[in-house]
Amino acid sequence: MIFRFRFLSLATCLVAFPVAASDALSFAPATFDSSTPVCVDPYRYVNAEWLRTTEMPADRPIWGPRYQVVERNRDMQRELAERAAAQAAKGDANTETALVGNFFASGMNEARVDAAGFAPLQAELARIEGLRTSADVAAFIADSSAQGLDLVFEYYVWARGDDPDRNVVFVEQGGRGMDDRARYLDDDASSKGLRAAYLTHLAKLLELSGLRADQAAQQAKDAFRLEQALARASFSFVELRDLDHIFAVRPTAEVARIAPHLDWPRLLAAHGHATASEVSMAQPAFFAELERRLTATPIAHWRAYLRARLLDTTAPYLAKPFAEQHFAFHGKTVRGVPAMPARPKQVIDALNNNSALGMAMSRLFVDAYLPADAKPRALAMVADLRAAFRARIERLDWMGDATRRAALDKLDRMGGKIGYPDRWPDLRALVLDPDDYAGNVRAAWRFAQQRADARLGVPVDRGEWRIGLPHEINARYDPQTNEIYFPAPMLLPPAFDPKLDPALNYGALGIIIGHELTHGFDDQGAQFDGAGRVRSWWTDEDKRNFDARAAKVIERYGKFEIGPGKPVDGALTVGENIADIGGLAIAYDALQRRLQDAPVAAIDGLTQQQRFFLRYASIWRNKIRPEFADLLLKTDPHSPQEFRANAPLAAIPEFAQAFSCKRGDAMAAPAARAIGIW
Repeated sequence: MIFRFRFLSLATCLVAFPVAASDALSFAPATFDSSTPVCVDPYRYVNAEWLRTTEMPADRPIWGPRYQVVERNRDMQRELAERAAAQAAKGDANTETALVGNFFASGMNEARVDAAGFAPLQAELARIEGLRTSADVAAFIADSSAQGLDLVFEYYVWARGDDPDRNVVFVEQGGRGMDDRARYLDDDASSKGLRAAYLTHLAKLLELSGLRADQAAQQAKDAFRLEQALARASFSFVELRDLDHIFAVRPTAEVARIAPHLDWPRLLAAHGHATASEVSMAQPAFFAELERRLTATPIAHWRAYLRARLLDTTAPYLAKPFAEQHFAFHGKTVRGVPAMPARPKQVIDALNNNSALGMAMSRLFVDAYLPADAKPRALAMVADLRAAFRARIERLDWMGDATRRAALDKLDRMGGKIGYPDRWPDLRALVLDPDDYAGNVRAAWRFAQQRADARLGVPVDRGEWRIGLPHEINARYDPQTNEIYFPAPMLLPPAFDPKLDPALNYGALGIIIGHELTHGFDDQGAQFDGAGRVRSWWTDEDKRNFDARAAKVIERYGKFEIGPGKPVDGALTVGENIADIGGLAIAYDALQRRLQDAPVAAIDGLTQQQRFFLRYASIWRNKIRPEFADLLLKTDPHSPQEFRANAPLAAIPEFAQAFSCKRGDAMAAPAARAIGIW
């Protein structure tokens, strides 16, 4: 089971930060490009030399400071996993060590994995072959879902929108092997080519599972038609920014009327929720289409679809031909990555894709690498940024007093999970076999699903680390608990380094903190109050003012292109863009407050203000493969990184002041300034 609640996009924020000072990607004014005026293009002024000389690793779709630190983090995890495997083999391991060690050992035993072929799926494939009625199909879907294998739609337990202290069952659209809905439907050459490649991919997986080539090709077509029908009935990523398309609690009897052939009693009972009286179904058109397909689509097509979905979902954990075919499509074709990652990377990634195993690794990581003084330092910087944000809200000229009081109350109530949870989850019931990789993956999925299912009927645990992992390179905001999340690596160099001057720290960890604080007040976050409820706390006039400013952000970013005819989707990225602009402004103000108390002289001929802004421009440097850039343009709520650098810098007047930009310079254009909100 992987992490759920992915449609509330503000809950996940891809952040970047510079790597260690000794690295070639560090802040190095001597490498800045004097031929590019900083007031025209600060991104290229700072990063031109890096862009010219850096080679992208063959196993990466994108490369830059964040991803280099991800690689370093993965190497640290590999060391922990190897050590854990040795301890587990000796029988000298605690729960977390045994889980990490046994999982890693099983994944690294490639000979045993290859010898098993697709035997780990034989029982399920045999059951699929025996499906004869829509009731059989519904029963298989229900039983697979309870095992953490959501082949057709997502099923999980999470907090209600109107009452974030109460859990409810959520069901959401899914059932596709390609995440981008548009690739199933658009008529452009790229989408048509990808559909053809996907059909070939499914056919190869089916052939590997024992079908003749002609059978595999036909079943791939049958499976794809079902996926395409479900994609057509699904919301787009932009539509899923509407909270009404995320939260919609209905009586169980109502969802059963929408899709009666899904056999809701069996589905709910399989998850231990037989008495559930309510279900959140916010995408009813998807389930209505699923109902039509259950009653009208030939069962043979359903068998083909379920075979293909099962194989594509589990292929990375099977014998080499399956894993290589999975990478050939999802890695090489979709993302443009030429080389498959080394085996240890694959196994570490598989571990981190599971919430239970990931928490086991997090505990080992925190114990091994996080010093005692890291958390207090981070809390102090959070307090600095919070004070700066409070001051900005207090002086907003477009917001009335009633809304301002509510905004300040929300900010004051905003909490934080910093570094690691106060209470680690109990994982003792999960036991893994060092000789059964595919079995371990499935056991971990099942365990994580059961832990999630157990939330129903008990109050939301606000002490739980609910989203992401405490050892990942990321920061997050949870609107339903009104908390920011800063995992352990975010408290360490290079995100924060006490040896560096304030400008470089506020231009790294500071802007990340500011970004997450702002998410509480972006287009989605602004719809949650300080208690985490979906509730309007705005006057009508202030909401109109906010919406008008957000519309300018959408319009501004929608004019950026990564290539001819490839514009940024301003509506998809608006939340992250608001957070980028707000985070930069808040971090700058916090730095100014710090410098008032403890001034710092110019370094390398640059003032603290200049170093802060150039640091910000440096953290977004990246190289990306064209295929992956096209995918992100349609699916990622973050703007391409060049625009994450330049657009926020142009949006705040302090950048132009710091570099004496003149009228007519791109970074001093009135249109660029018109998009600030917070």
